Amino acid sequence: MPSASFGGEKLTGSLTYSVKLNGTEVSSGTAEAGSEVHADINAEKEGVAKITVTATNEKGESPKAHTAVFVGFDTPAKTDVTDPAATCLYRL
Repeated sequence: MPSASFGGEKLTGSLTYSVKLNGTEVSSGTAEAGSEVHADINAEKEGVAKITVTATNEKGESPKAHTAVFVGFDTPAKTDVTDPAATCLYRL
């Protein structure tokens, strides 16, 4: 969960979060500002999965954090990517 607001102010207390998979909410809950949240989600069909996460407090909803990943069986092409941001583990 974020520890600062979009405007840079320190956040305290409980926040609500929502995780959407291809536009459908698949996980939600509350957590303390600055805490780490884990949500298991299952994509029921193969293809590109679009994941969107928001946090909400009494002042409103955060900007959307989003990513898209391929889900399914595939053989990746050989690559020389060394960018640590290019892994399949995402922290949103």
